[in-house]
Amino acid sequence: MGIAGVQVQVQVQVQVQVEVFLQRLTDSVRSEGFRFTYLPRDTDAYRVQVKRKRGMPDLLEELSGTGSRPPRKVPEGSRRSRKVPEGGGMWHEARKHERKLRGMMVDYKKRAERRREYYEKIKKDPAQFLQVHGRACKVHLDSAVALAAESPVNMMPWQGDTNNMIDRFDVRAHLDFIPMYTPALLSPTSPEQESDERKCNYERYRGLVQNDFAGISEEQCLYQIYIDELYGGLQKPNEDEKKK
Repeated sequence: MGIAGVQVQVQVQVQVQVEVFLQRLTDSVRSEGFRFTYLPRDTDAYRVQVKRKRGMPDLLEELSGTGSRPPRKVPEGSRRSRKVPEGGGMWHEARKHERKLRGMMVDYKKRAERRREYYEKIKKDPAQFLQVHGRACKVHLDSAVALAAESPVNMMPWQGDTNNMIDRFDVRAHLDFIPMYTPALLSPTSPEQESDERKCNYERYRGLVQNDFAGISEEQCLYQIYIDELYGGLQKPNEDEKKK
């Protein structure tokens, strides 16, 4: 048989299993392995060798054109006559495997691009999904409960002071003294905490400051929030659409 221009004669007497793979020397691309079982030839009554099963050497001989059969003669005047390169079948298998890998890579890339375009189209502002639901309720006052809570029976002076009456279920009834809170003169907060507090205050009062500057009342702002939650806010066009 012929492999990459090297002639090798294989003669075996027992069953042999061969695994062959293709590898290029330029970029070390390796194909998948092919397994073949080669069986020895039998001899009939006239002592003529008969093939039992086509093995790997026989296939390589046919593919490479270096078998024992004489080559087919081509007329001299024929312009289509060309020489079959050695190992042509193996080269075509490697090219087929390489084209398959390249096609898979291109498919994965296109699929990732389509997925990114889909998520860019459906992406929205997270503030649009924030909703607060409530229900209007009417408070019913029970005069009997109010009178019972304010009756002198349930009231007691705190620390013996009749001018400071508290409920007997009040937690202050179990306290003898509440110290006065005196804040520190120097703020113990660090610069990082002050920076975070400034950012929190900015986000906390930004809407009120903007409405005050624009002259929007509280009723108008709440109504606009109601309309946005009911019908959805206006979607801002993407930068790609602006360029188009």
